[in-house]
Amino acid sequence: MRAQEFTEDHSSDINYDKAYDSFVSAEMRGVDKGEDGTGHYIRTYGANKKNDPVGYKKGSSAWGPAQINGTTAKDYTTRYPKKFKDQTGYTDQYHTQASQSIKYGREPNKPGYDKRHDYGGKGNLSAPEFHEPYQKMAKTIMRQMDHELKSKNPKANVHDLIKRWRGKSYDQDPEYYDAFLKTYNQQKDAD
Repeated sequence: MRAQEFTEDHSSDINYDKAYDSFVSAEMRGVDKGEDGTGHYIRTYGANKKNDPVGYKKGSSAWGPAQINGTTAKDYTTRYPKKFKDQTGYTDQYHTQASQSIKYGREPNKPGYDKRHDYGGKGNLSAPEFHEPYQKMAKTIMRQMDHELKSKNPKANVHDLIKRWRGKSYDQDPEYYDAFLKTYNQQKDAD
């Protein structure tokens, strides 16, 4: 079965609450959460480098504690609308915000520029009322990624999910994997 056709659930040994916390730990290394918790609800600080073969001119729309880019969010919400049906209001806002980030990142002289959409900016969805919908969207994307991986390889595990989320292997980014796995392995499973 091709991944884009995959809709059924496969059993998983991955705890998505733990995985979410672990992705946040890996993505937000060195970023202060802040007293109100909004410190992690920002656009990436890392603009793509000129020697990066993917997306230098386009930039990155990665945003929020788990740094979900707009393309990934749009892809999953489009291919799996039933999985996101109760999240449509938030996901629509997320897509709009991602478009604004791409449009105005590194463009301070562009008409309509707002620093909220530039690298390190808070965007439009950083207020506490958006935290739960963000987490729900992130965990739904994670779950679908994991199901796709398992549809191709039933033995896929948390390492495969990290690679799919991050887009890099352990050898390419060991610090990321180590941060994720340290957090994941320290958490207790909920009974």
